[in-house]
Formats: sequence, structure tokens, C-alpha cells
Amino acid sequence: MMPNPTLDRLAVRDWARELLRGDNFVILDTETTGFDRSAEIIQVGLLSGQGEIVFDSLIKPLQPIPWQTTQVHHITDRMVAYAPTFPQLYHQLNHALSGKTLIIYNASFDLRMLRQSCEIHRLRPFYLPNYFCAMQKYAVFAGQRNANGRGYKTHRLQGGDHSAIGDCVATLRLIHQMAQ
Repeated sequence: MMPNPTLDRLAVRDWARELLRGDNFVILDTETTGFDRSAEIIQVGLLSGQGEIVFDSLIKPLQPIPWQTTQVHHITDRMVAYAPTFPQLYHQLNHALSGKTLIIYNASFDLRMLRQSCEIHRLRPFYLPNYFCAMQKYAVFAGQRNANGRGYKTHRLQGGDHSAIGDCVATLRLIHQMAQ
């Protein structure tokens, strides 16, 4: 079945409006040491639907931060030298996520990084049954077709600053934009 941009956009608008009517969601973003199987989370941010910071912390990784990723998010080894480790924040983060609907821009990446960080530290993976990918929702809302014409083209997050909370704020702004 071919996408119907007008109907699909209206469905995303309705999703965003319904989401903003509730108060049981948080926006999550992470910054990491990289993208491969050994990458770790070095910053986590959670923002409520009302724009309040729920959780914001740097995290000390087991490995040095490659200079290439520091060029993107500007987080250095010196900045995380005395930060808590992922295991030290695990229970606090688990409590902040528990029972919430998660909104994540590029959910597949951040969810993989959460799982991967748990695996690296031999921690039980977070139970996150209810989440939405804001990047996929925005792709539908923007309505540009993929090169193959079967779906919608994804877009980079506009207005983020490559900090976990900054990207959460940009995602919340985007949800408000889609709700208009």
C-alpha cells in the first residue's frame, strides 16, 4: 500500500496532540563514545513533556572517548573523569524510566546504546515496552518520500546541540510543531 502523505500527516498530528495532552511521557537522549558494538553511553538526559529536566548526567565510560566523537558532542575525557559510572546511575535511571512512555529521536540507536551499556556492565536491560521514535514520526509528518518511494525520508534533528538535554528540548519543540 502506498503512503498517503495527507492522511499520514494528520495521523501524526493527532498522535502529537494526544501525547501532549498526557503527562506520562519523557523524552530521552544519549551521547556516546561512538556507534560500534563497544560504544558506551557518556551522557543521558530525560525531559518531561512539560519541559522539566527529569534526569541529566555525564557518565564515566570504561574506555577513552575518541576524539572524533568529542568533535560532535564536545564531551571530553576530562569532563567525565569524575562522573558517576553507568552502574552507579543504573537504579536511578531505571526508576526515572519506569512506567513512562519514552519519546526518542532515532529510537533504534538510543535503545541499542542502553542495551549495549547494560551488557557491557552486566546489568539487566531496562524494561522499556512503550516508546515512540520521534524521527520516524517526523519523517511521516514531513512527507518526503524515500528514494524507493515506499516510505518516508528521515531527517536530522533540527535545533539540537548534541547534548542530551539540548536534543531532548529540540525533540519536544518538534512534537509541539507536529501538533500544530
